[in-house]
Amino acid sequence: MGVLFKATDIRLNRPVVLKFLPTHLTTDADVRQRFIQEAQAAAALSHPHIVTVHEIDEWEGQTYIAMEYIEGRTLKDVIAEAAREGILLAFGDVISTAVQVAEGLQAAHEAGIVHRDVKPANVIISKRGEAKLIDFGLAKLAGQVRLTQSGSTMGTAAYMAPEQVRGEAVDNRSDIWSLGAMLYELYTGHLPFPGENAQAVMHAILEHNPSPLTRWRPEAPRALQEIVDRCLDKKTNQRYSHARELAADLRTLLTDIGEKTDRIVHSASLTSPAPHAPPPEPGAPLSPKKKGAKKFIIAAAAAVVIALLLFIGPSAWRRQASGVVPKQKYLAVLPLAVIGGDRSTQAFGDGLVETLTSMLTQFEQSEQALWIVPASELRSSGITSPSRARKALGVNLAITGSLQHSGGSMRLTLNVVDTAALRQLRSTVLTERITSSAGFQDRAVVEVARMLDLTLAADVRARLTAGGTSQPAANEFYLQGRGFLQRYEQQENLDMAISLFQRAVLEDPRFALAFAGLGEANWRKYELTKNSDFVQEAEENCRRAIELDDQLVPVRITLGIIERGRGFAQQAIASFRRALELDPVNSEALLELAIAFEEVGKLKEAEATYRQAIALKPTVWSAYNNLGVFYYLNGRLGEAETMFRRVVTLTPDNIRGFNNLGVVFLLQGKVQQAREAFEKSLVIRPNADAYSNLGTILYYQGRFREAAAMYENGIALGRDDYQMWGNLGDAYRNLPGSGDKARQAYQTAIELAAKQLPITPADAHLHSSLALYSAKGGQRERSLNEIAQALNLAGRDLTVLFNAALVYELGGMRQQALDALKNYAALSGSLAAVDQDPFFLDLRRDPRYGRIIEKKPENKN
Repeated sequence: MGVLFKATDIRLNRPVVLKFLPTHLTTDADVRQRFIQEAQAAAALSHPHIVTVHEIDEWEGQTYIAMEYIEGRTLKDVIAEAAREGILLAFGDVISTAVQVAEGLQAAHEAGIVHRDVKPANVIISKRGEAKLIDFGLAKLAGQVRLTQSGSTMGTAAYMAPEQVRGEAVDNRSDIWSLGAMLYELYTGHLPFPGENAQAVMHAILEHNPSPLTRWRPEAPRALQEIVDRCLDKKTNQRYSHARELAADLRTLLTDIGEKTDRIVHSASLTSPAPHAPPPEPGAPLSPKKKGAKKFIIAAAAAVVIALLLFIGPSAWRRQASGVVPKQKYLAVLPLAVIGGDRSTQAFGDGLVETLTSMLTQFEQSEQALWIVPASELRSSGITSPSRARKALGVNLAITGSLQHSGGSMRLTLNVVDTAALRQLRSTVLTERITSSAGFQDRAVVEVARMLDLTLAADVRARLTAGGTSQPAANEFYLQGRGFLQRYEQQENLDMAISLFQRAVLEDPRFALAFAGLGEANWRKYELTKNSDFVQEAEENCRRAIELDDQLVPVRITLGIIERGRGFAQQAIASFRRALELDPVNSEALLELAIAFEEVGKLKEAEATYRQAIALKPTVWSAYNNLGVFYYLNGRLGEAETMFRRVVTLTPDNIRGFNNLGVVFLLQGKVQQAREAFEKSLVIRPNADAYSNLGTILYYQGRFREAAAMYENGIALGRDDYQMWGNLGDAYRNLPGSGDKARQAYQTAIELAAKQLPITPADAHLHSSLALYSAKGGQRERSLNEIAQALNLAGRDLTVLFNAALVYELGGMRQQALDALKNYAALSGSLAAVDQDPFFLDLRRDPRYGRIIEKKPENKN
């Protein structure tokens, strides 16, 4: 039906797809008309799960449409990859994808459009995990004359409804059949109606019934079988009448069952992690000041973001209690299933989840047996089900639920789930008019507190009311802004969040939390664009929030993060200490304070602060992980290993724990154990850190082509990180004929590092990295200037000394390189990386290096 080109819209500076008719078909009037119909049909639709059509036009007599460019892969590719690897897709991924496709179909059907060619090849999964329907080339607009001859068949045989096979008229229910066939294949890895050729497949569609799901997956839920059977009923009047009904049943299934059935097989992920933007979220690689030796990426668990606290109102709930809630509560608030509504409703639901999470943290001061997983941790981990939350984070309770938008009302269902037994303990429902939604989340958190048997004391109520608003419109804008801000890696979402927060403060100029949200959005915008204008706006908005209410602990933390990000560590320490004065048990403030202590060289204070966080929450993995990172960065590898082993014991599906343990193994010379740890991390979830670290193992083994492939995998997952680009340059540099690729990679690393210098001029690690990539890229003078600055800022830092030795060696300054390594070894720096790095090959042959090894102090850790 067309030839596709990726292009650039030069007026709006955006990537697009242009679809042209093949040259040999341009004279076919029917095909040409059908092509135009495709554009008209798709252009009439505006939905997050349907590809956006920008325009239809002609060029030199050829008709084309310009449409949204989606970076991702088709479901056909996903299914094929899973088949090659001999695995089945995760239950949660399958159902979530089917829900999104059903929602897109519902929008098309409401516009009078039948897709007529729903199949895996016509669904693209974006890097953000969104399913998008493409190719409406076979759509039939209601009331228009059919363009195909009577009795002819169109579409792909394996997914055709019986009426399509017979050449009869089609309607919405034909698309529902096709979606049912696709759902069957996604879940089982097999077509529901197999055959050696199209004729055999069509005969099976008309005459046979598909094998039960349990033939392929014995754990298949009965409810899923019933949904598939209804979709694939040969009688159209027995199928779902509307795609919205199918989506609703699928959402209910996902909420009720979660991923109970998902543990038997490994998941072939449908999504790719979003690009990282500092300050670090849980699981993200550390900021430049927190990175370790040259090539390895080690991940800290940090918590940022601003709490969302609004007015407590009267309760309007009907409740159901059926189970005993444990006294020790380690809780995750999972994403809501949003039923109906539009993009704004989804954003409202996302913001509501973050609000509930942040409000529940206010109970931690008085409830010593309570710890709430930060919303940012769940987002970065891609966790959406109770079972995954338990295995990856160690939680024993989860809040699940759904939000339904209907007319002018909202209906919120919330459940308390035992993550071990996957059993619902308690449930509540709230229905409210949108025009009175200023107290919506307030009543929600009060009821959740009751379900969890938490005490709603006067001081807790006071904290919950801080910084809020009584204006419904301001509150709605605010919640939508928080929802869009969750996906801050996309500039479009950041711009939307900023706009919504601005509208919120216009509605209520004393809405402190809206100013705080605006400050965070400004900071995220700086991180994404590196435009320093946003830094001042971020700080001003946070300070405005504090002026309106100086008791807002999370705003103090965010302000400290901004100050630390600007290189003002002492100011950041003051902000974090003020937060702890207001909330002495705030684990996020303790973590950020410890990091700030490290940055100013107060290592004893940093270690004591990390241990204070562990003492507060001895069963929470993140505090052990961060203390392990501290030990790692200070050459105390034995103690680091102990901490990371504790992490994976507490949370056996934690990719950060395995990645960090692998790095420590590698630096201790335990290469096989390191490889196994990184591979375990990838089995849990594809992630850039594990790919990069496996690439480093291969690099040090001299397997440079395989190393380059690993680094490329990490970059493909969205990691636009100067360290990874520099590592890729190293691999290319050692491959014959790849000199240009190496120079390009180094140049990219240099550009990415240089972008950060104006805002963090005192970052020694950043200067040393820029020096290293400049040296490797042939910019000797720049490399020497940069390493001099790094040494002046942090002359006893292990990473800086390691990079200095490399810079001097590459610059032909052997004695200076040896002096740097001597200081590195004296501070208990590991010489394993020196012994393996190809750039030190000649230096290792120098007798003076042998004397450094002989005099290296014993590391008893």
